[in-house]
Amino acid sequence: MKIQIHITTHKRPEWCYYLLRQIKEQQKHYNIHVVAFHDLCDSDYSKAIEFCKENGWEFLQTKDNLGKWKYWKLLNYTYEYAEKFDYDYYIALPDDIVLVDNFFKRAVSMPNKRYPMINFFTMNIHYDMYLISKKVRKVNGVLYFVSGWVDGCFIATKEYMKGLQIYEPAATRKRMNLRGTGIAHELIKHYNSKVGNVSLQSCYALCEHIGNVDTVMHDIQRRRVLYKSVEGQKDRIQSSLLPEDKEFVEMKIKEYGIKRTEDG
Repeated sequence: MKIQIHITTHKRPEWCYYLLRQIKEQQKHYNIHVVAFHDLCDSDYSKAIEFCKENGWEFLQTKDNLGKWKYWKLLNYTYEYAEKFDYDYYIALPDDIVLVDNFFKRAVSMPNKRYPMINFFTMNIHYDMYLISKKVRKVNGVLYFVSGWVDGCFIATKEYMKGLQIYEPAATRKRMNLRGTGIAHELIKHYNSKVGNVSLQSCYALCEHIGNVDTVMHDIQRRRVLYKSVEGQKDRIQSSLLPEDKEFVEMKIKEYGIKRTEDG
């Protein structure tokens, strides 16, 4: 089974390096090819670059910093770049995550012809909202929210990925800080037009979110207005994990010496 993994990264060289190591550790019998896409910054990515070279993976860097408002262009490039590879599944990952145990076995079991793309990046801040809707579906033993949401952390079949390109989001054109980039809405449009049914999101995440809202993608105003309810409740911006996955993730965080954003 061939898996194509694309990672986007910016100003997080250590986290990117740790993620690459996790992928290698869990590779097992899967034929995995990774491409890390570095949105240009002055951080030292030498360890990540060397690790990619050692494993026959790729580390690419933009000529100029694209940042928040041109992030959609970076994503389009990652999708276009995937066209040159032969693979069964495509996985999009951000750099600020820790993978759960048996990540690949669990991830590839989720997409199918009816649901060719699955989100697995469910955070606690969203969990109650989805649960209230009572739209939960069980597919092959896995519980999913019928959320209709598509974001930048997912697994998809190659057939779904063919021709995937998004337009410049309205939120980006208008610099709508309170709505973020608006990229998710463009991905939703693509999913709806190509698949024709509602998208699913796993009730429990397959990765832990080790960052917080204090990132380049969240302006100060956005953090204050939309995320004011999580001040002092930082666990709500972490992933919704099964207890055994939480235990595994915490073990990995200690093993690698990973520092969460709030830890400095």
